[in-house]
Amino acid sequence: MVDASRIPVIVGVGDLRWNPADGHREPLDLIHDATVAALNDSGHAELGTQIDSVFAIKTVSWSYDDLPGLLASRLGATPTVTSTSPIGGHWPAALLDRIGAAIARGESSAALLVGGESHASSTALRKSGVAPDSIGWTAAPGGPPGFDPADLGSPEMQRAGFIVPTRVYPLFENCFSASEGHAPANRSRGPRRCTPHSRSWHRRIPPPGRRRSDRQTRSAPSDLAIGWSPSRTR
Repeated sequence: MVDASRIPVIVGVGDLRWNPADGHREPLDLIHDATVAALNDSGHAELGTQIDSVFAIKTVSWSYDDLPGLLASRLGATPTVTSTSPIGGHWPAALLDRIGAAIARGESSAALLVGGESHASSTALRKSGVAPDSIGWTAAPGGPPGFDPADLGSPEMQRAGFIVPTRVYPLFENCFSASEGHAPANRSRGPRRCTPHSRSWHRRIPPPGRRRSDRQTRSAPSDLAIGWSPSRTR
C-alpha cells in the first residue's frame, strides 16, 4: 500500500498556443513558457528549482541533444533524472504513469513532463530560405530535425504499416470496443463538423465556398465512426 505522503498528485498544468505570425519561436522557448505557466498554476512557482526529474517528449520540428537539461538550466533546477522519449502519441500518458510510480516509490518528489513543437514556424522558415539557427534557435546542443527509422516503431510495426496514428489508434479503439461487446451499429456517429475550441489552431470554420465538400459538415448512415476500422480486431 502506498504511503499517503507519497501519493502522486498533478499540482500544475500549463499550455501555450503560438502563431508564427507573431514571430518564429523554437520549441524550447514555447516549452519553457508553458512550464512557467504550469509552475504558476501550482501556486508555488518556487517548485521550479526543486524539480528532481524532467521527462520530455522528443520534438520533431527541431532537434535537441538534451532538451530536459536545457530546460532545467533555464529553471534553475538540478534534476538527477532527465529523459527524452521516442516519438509517439502514447508517450505523455506512459511517462505520466512512470513518473507517478517513481513518486510512489519515493524515488522522486517533484517531476516535470513536457512537450512542444514549432512545425508552423520551422516550415515557414524553410520555405523562405532562412535557417532557424540564424535567428537564434538553439544550435549547441541542437539543430535541424533528424530522422531515425526507429522513431517509426518496431520493425514489426513498420512491416505491418502501423507507423501513423490513423492506423494505430483504431486498433486500440477496436480492441476496447470488442472487449465491451460493442457492434459497429452501436457506435456513435457524430457529424464531421468540429466545434471550434479556444486551443484550436484554426478557430473559425471555413465558409461554404472554401469547404471541399458539403459532406464535411454532415453525417450519413454510411459514415464510419471515428476510430473504427473495417477490419475488426479481437
